[in-house]
Amino acid sequence: MATDNPTWYGNIKAFFSQMDIGCMQSPPQGGPAFNLGSYAFVKSHVDQIYQVTASGLMPKGGPRWSADKVETFRNWMANDCPEGTPTQPAMLAQASQPATRIRKDIMTLSDEEIQKLKTAFEGIMARGVDDEQGYYKLAGNHWLPEPNFWCMHHDPGFLPWHRAYQIVFEDALRSVPGCGDVTLPYFDVTMNQELPSWLYEAPFGSYTIPKDVGQQYPNYTTQRDPAATVFKNYQTHVVPYAQHAMDATTWETFNGSFANADYDTLIAAHDHGHVYLGATMSNQDVTAFDPIFWFFHNNWDRMWWEWQKKNHATTQEGLLSKITGDHASHQTFSDEVVAGIAPFTDMSDNRMTSITMINLNDWDIDYAPSRSGAPIQPEMLSTFVGSKDLHAAKTFKLATKLLHVRVDGVRSSKIRGTYTLKLMKGVEVLGTASYFQPTNASQCETCLKHPLAHFDFKLPESSLQGGALKVSITDADGGDVPLASAGSPTIEVRVPMVHMLE
Repeated sequence: MATDNPTWYGNIKAFFSQMDIGCMQSPPQGGPAFNLGSYAFVKSHVDQIYQVTASGLMPKGGPRWSADKVETFRNWMANDCPEGTPTQPAMLAQASQPATRIRKDIMTLSDEEIQKLKTAFEGIMARGVDDEQGYYKLAGNHWLPEPNFWCMHHDPGFLPWHRAYQIVFEDALRSVPGCGDVTLPYFDVTMNQELPSWLYEAPFGSYTIPKDVGQQYPNYTTQRDPAATVFKNYQTHVVPYAQHAMDATTWETFNGSFANADYDTLIAAHDHGHVYLGATMSNQDVTAFDPIFWFFHNNWDRMWWEWQKKNHATTQEGLLSKITGDHASHQTFSDEVVAGIAPFTDMSDNRMTSITMINLNDWDIDYAPSRSGAPIQPEMLSTFVGSKDLHAAKTFKLATKLLHVRVDGVRSSKIRGTYTLKLMKGVEVLGTASYFQPTNASQCETCLKHPLAHFDFKLPESSLQGGALKVSITDADGGDVPLASAGSPTIEVRVPMVHMLE
């Protein structure tokens, strides 16, 4: 008998056998992955899947779905594909023992906690430049000094790589005598107040690199913008993207950037966040030497974990179910051969890989709720609606008050360092985007693996009327980059479509 109100976890997930999933997971040469084990993917392709299963064309090799199974799937589709609740095995991570390492909002630390954190930072900063648990060595894992150039940005491994990095750094802090229970706090980028004054005091305010790390950084001391400037810029350039990320329901849209997803969620917020903290944080060569780096990156790990819990993605099975079809992402979290996250995989007794980083509770870590995050402002998110395409079987309306402008094909590896792209109408700046990368991106394997970038602006239609539109790019030195030398990027303007529930 057909089920009237089926859900993904209650009914539909079991319709696809492991043979079905395995058969379709490896994409044809040059084609996309077809992930029947992913709730997000099946939901986004529900019309096509219904058509081929109802007609008996799938599953390949049979047996055909029964009439009751086809009708249940149709009912699920008609109800807009409810997800339901994972079964007990898929929720074990959320039912495990409470973590003992609780990372707190920087705005909530007591004087005693700040003092202990200060002692821990001073302790690792006092260690020699060859000490694997010293500040110099740990910060150097992010880029300089040579010869090892570790970098994982604009790539599916971005979040697990940095999660491991934070754990390794926190372990070093806890190795300082008297600091065995210290944890790294996080800096909520959606803060509704300025950064606390203690972040501008020793040892957190700055750090002088004790050894020349090469290139143009002899006797380099980190630099950071004033708290008031950071707060003002974050409200405009970071908060909307960070808040938008938490509304995403798929892995690709949560991250943004890779897999052709719109560049207006977590990775965009991360890149903007680096730029609007000041000279050091905007420069990947030396960014991790600024002590605020660790609190800043703890926030992206926290956001990922909160998103995982919200979307039943705290296990490998759960996270894979949120990948809509990006083969590189699926491999990152399922294939042990490509899951390594150098240099951290071999830096601890517990093997650190993208797969073992999925469940943060496995590392006895959790995050306390934020008390400084700004509430979501609907007007800040009003421009982030609509889709560029929908399946033809769906009904839709045009979001005619908005236009989606994409600047595509920017060859980042040809641009010196972190750069800024502006969409302009005459001299008026309509939108600004930042792209965080090392000064010499051609030395970076990850950068060369993902050489092209795109940027997305969702703007009121009225703002684009009148005047000539143009794009400008400024490199890390403040110089104008000729578009021809940046890959001759293109501009596309779309009218977003909004799916109407039937």
